Order: sequence, then C-alpha cells, then structure tokens
Amino acid sequence: MKVTKAERGDWLRYRVLFTALMPLLAAYTAWQALQNRDGRYWRERFGRYRPGEPADVWLHAASVGEVHAAAPLVKHLSLQYPDQQLLVTTVTPSGARAVRDRLPASVRHAYLPLDRPRAVSAFLRRFRPRCGLIMETELWPCLFKACSEADIPLAIVNGRLSLRTLDAAAWFRRLYGQCLARTACVLARSESDRLNYIRLGARPETARNVGNIKFAALEPDRPITPIELGRPYAVAASTRDGEEKAVVRAWRNAGRDDHLLVIVPRHPKRLATILRDLKGSRLAVRSRGEKIGVDTEIYIADTFGELERFIAGAVLVFMGGSLVPKGGQNLLEPAAQGKAVIVGPHMENFQPETALLKEQEAVCQVASEGELAEAFRRLLQEPAIRQLMGEAARRTVQERRDIAERYLNELEACLPEVFRRQDSPYFERAT
Repeated sequence: MKVTKAERGDWLRYRVLFTALMPLLAAYTAWQALQNRDGRYWRERFGRYRPGEPADVWLHAASVGEVHAAAPLVKHLSLQYPDQQLLVTTVTPSGARAVRDRLPASVRHAYLPLDRPRAVSAFLRRFRPRCGLIMETELWPCLFKACSEADIPLAIVNGRLSLRTLDAAAWFRRLYGQCLARTACVLARSESDRLNYIRLGARPETARNVGNIKFAALEPDRPITPIELGRPYAVAASTRDGEEKAVVRAWRNAGRDDHLLVIVPRHPKRLATILRDLKGSRLAVRSRGEKIGVDTEIYIADTFGELERFIAGAVLVFMGGSLVPKGGQNLLEPAAQGKAVIVGPHMENFQPETALLKEQEAVCQVASEGELAEAFRRLLQEPAIRQLMGEAARRTVQERRDIAERYLNELEACLPEVFRRQDSPYFERAT
C-alpha cells in the first residue's frame, strides 16, 4: 500500500504520542499485573511470549463484555472447525478470566501486546495466525499494519463505532482509515455502524450489516434462579455515578411503597459514594448482610455476578447509565428474560438495540427524571402492560438467536482460505 507524505506524518504523530504515553502505560500495566498477581500480563503486554504451538484462528476480544459477546461464535467455530487451533486475546486480566470461564477448554488465551511495532511483531511471530477476527472497535494502527505486511487477513466482527471515534482528530481518523483499508471485511452490528465504517475508510464492497451478535449471547448456559426478597421489587441495573439519587427521587415520586427498589451499581466499589448520596434513606446493603425490614425502601445489591438473578426476580427493570450521559448499558439482557424495561435518554452505545425494541413496543424510553417517575408509576400499576412489553422483548430477542451462525457464514464467504466446509451455504461462493 503506497503511503503519502501526509500519512507518514500521521504515523510519526502516532509513534510520538504512544512513546510519550509509555511511562503511564507501563505503570498501569505493572499495577494491573500486581493487583491480579498475573506476571504473564506484564510479559505479554510487552510482547514477551513463551514458546509453543502456533494458532490457526485468532480472535481479539478486549475485555469481559467482548468475550461474552464472542462466546457463541467461538463455540460455533470450535464445532464446525475442530481441527483449527483457536487463540483468544484480551487486554485485561478480567477478560482472561472470562475466556477461562466462558469458552471451551480447547481455546487458548494470550494478552494482546501494546501497539508498538516490536511487541506486535513478536506476537505475530509467536502465534503465526492464519487470520484475525477483531471484536467491535479495536483499531490499532501498528497491529493492522503488521498483519497486512504479514498477509494475515483481518475481519471486524460485530463492528460498532462510537461518536468519540468518529469525532477524533483528522490525523487520527486517517490512521483509522488506513486500518480499515487493510481489513478483509467489516461485519457491522447495524446499518448505521456499517455506514460509519465506510465513512471512516472501510471499502463499501467489504462492509456488511449482519446484526448484533449479542443477541446470540443471551441464551443462558443454565437456568437462572431468581433472587427472592420477600417483597415484589424493581431493579435499577448498572447505575452510574450520580444516577442513584435521580432514580431514588423518581421512585419516591412514583409513590409505590408496596414495592422495593433494588439498586445494582455498575461498580460496586462506589458503595461509599452511593451511601453518601442516599444519606437518610431507609436502605439495606447486601454486601454487609443487612436484612430487609418492613420499612426498607432501597436495597443496595453491591455484589458481583448476581445481576441476571436480580433481573429474573424483578417485576420491572430500569437500565442505568442512561439517565446520565454515559451511553447506556446492555438492555438486551433484561429483554431476553421477558422483562419490561425502562431506559433514559442517553443510549448512544446501544442505539440500534433501543430503536429495535422501541419499534416492537418492548421498551419505554424516558427523557427526564420526571418521566421516569411517571413510567415507574404507570408500569407498576398496570401489570398487563408490563407483560405485553416483556413478551415483545423476549420475542424480539428469540427471533435473532441465530446471529452467530450468520456471522460464521459471512466469515466463510470473506475468508474462504481459512474457513471452508462443504455444508456452508456460502461454499460455492467461497470456492
């Protein structure tokens, strides 16, 4: 690929910027390694890998959310191509734990190196993958350039682009464009994301709207046991900083003392801040083992790994990160459980999913704290409306459960030199 003078300048800026940030990145990497007692994290983030067998298919999932989203596709790949050695990379120790807990035992894990030429080259020499599948929005210029030079085709899976990426400095967007020009295909989660990728530099003929793979990740591995609290309750799920106060005010204005409000914060370590914000409230804290009394109005569920069970037991769910400008949280999880869902105005990170569920009358989106109070009041008073919303939500999710198969079919068409099986609907096209 011919590089212009402007592009050389962009690369120089990127290298200088990354070099300037290296002391901070090194300190953060060391802190993470110590916190998680994971020496491998320190070594591999700097491109130092122990010898071993190469990998055939490499999938990169930045952290826990991407690993969970990729799990159905990984399982399909393992079943359809059992002879292909699959490597999954993450950039966080929590992502590594998710690989161990959620993916087949045959899947290997490594940490993706920092985006430095020597570290990236060491990674590619060590594993020598035949292709790379990049989940969602991981556009690393050095990595994409090295893969192109090594003839390792890349495909973006469940591609999404944030406004922050689209609004980046012009020279940064040009670097992203070079990344996308080097990809074999962009498989986007929505039509708007597909068009945004093209706007950023992807080739139109290689960009396709496949749908959100997170629909496929919603099939539980085991039955979900609802948490019973002795009273009917609504859940405010994955709330963010400053949001709890507004939700509690709306809840009180709804005037439903016969129900309990359960708050499951996105970051349980914020408990001290939450308690300060809700000072004077009649509440109990789960991590402290406090009991729910007859006069308790709020239950703070500041524990890990219990959100889906609280959702299962709730009569109604408000998805946090949406009443404050945080981009929202994944509303597909309560939708899959057939729950009536309320979201605030800030659902930028889940705009296509919100639009789809609104179209099916399966979600209630409010614009303010006052509207949230009215939504609480109306849905708690009208169980029939909650049931209709929940049924529409569950149906919408179930109709899209085959999305992982669609992604596999597209990959077989995009990368026939890697994925080739006789029963694929794309086999003739791939050959």
